[in-house]
Amino acid sequence: MDTSELNDFKEFVKSTLGETAHKSGTLLYSHARSLKKGKFLMIGLNPGGDPHAIPTTILESLTHFETDNYRPYVADWENGKTHRFKKNLETIGKILNMDLQELCITHLFMYRTYNKPKIDKIELEKSLAIIDRIIKIVDPEIIITFGKLTFEKIKEHYYNRNYSVIDTHDESSGQGRWVIKSSYAFGINKVKFIGLPHLNTYTIYNKPSKIAWLEKQVETENTYNIEN
Repeated sequence: MDTSELNDFKEFVKSTLGETAHKSGTLLYSHARSLKKGKFLMIGLNPGGDPHAIPTTILESLTHFETDNYRPYVADWENGKTHRFKKNLETIGKILNMDLQELCITHLFMYRTYNKPKIDKIELEKSLAIIDRIIKIVDPEIIITFGKLTFEKIKEHYYNRNYSVIDTHDESSGQGRWVIKSSYAFGINKVKFIGLPHLNTYTIYNKPSKIAWLEKQVETENTYNIEN
């Protein structure tokens, strides 16, 4: 994406979000250069942290994500311990054989909330419009989502775009009653969805069988036919 295209994208984000752009949050968890054609796209629920303690707004993040040292996912906890979200992302990055700064990572909601965000139809429509723009840029073969709500809303979004959406696999996540999921969407192209629990509370890095499951899922994305 050249400078002109990036500026157009940023203006689209600003105009789409309106006043929401001034809330604490971030558009991407990856560098601006991740806005390019790629095999994978990751979508979490929303940025973590206390919005009162982290004043950086979504609008400000549109400037920050162009700096060379933009890596919001690498911060450790204040006690010096590595955050599980970071360890999860690093594990997934190794599975995908991708540098995290090159892997496009965004959110279903771009603003921070102290607890799980409530569904606001207007805010969801804004976010999905931006996600749709990101999807057109990245044109992913595989979308990995974090959290049940994110998985369901992204699947629903593709269904509303006249894709046929087929659930193909659910299994235990190895942690509580959570499950890990995979689905396919068929339309103009074919997209595979992989749904993991929220990475702030779930850990995949210490579950070898689930790492193996994810490795298999990303290797077999093109083996399912709609005729099956």
